[in-house]
Amino acid sequence: FWVSHLKHPKKRLEELSVHIDDLTTQLRLGMDASLKEKRSQLTLLSEKLEVLSPLSILARGYSIVRKPGGTIVNDSNQVKPEEEIQIRLKKGAILSKVIKRIDGENLDC
Repeated sequence: FWVSHLKHPKKRLEELSVHIDDLTTQLRLGMDASLKEKRSQLTLLSEKLEVLSPLSILARGYSIVRKPGGTIVNDSNQVKPEEEIQIRLKKGAILSKVIKRIDGENLDC
């Protein structure tokens, strides 16, 4: 083993140089593939996050109703007639006053 390397050190250096070039190429290709996969995962997660974003929900026509202290209203039992509420829209907000509360499933306003 050592004798062949001692007889031809220049040849051995050339072989090692080629081997290093091959390893460098493999490393570069592996890193490129990994980076491409991570970018794809990031794009997918970004799209999912965008769908769940409160601003995207508002853009679809929904609103966020808050009491004066900032508490989000998600049940009609949380407010009383004459109480002020703030309604957050895609663009801007509305300050409103509760006229009537309709509880339960009867939503014919």
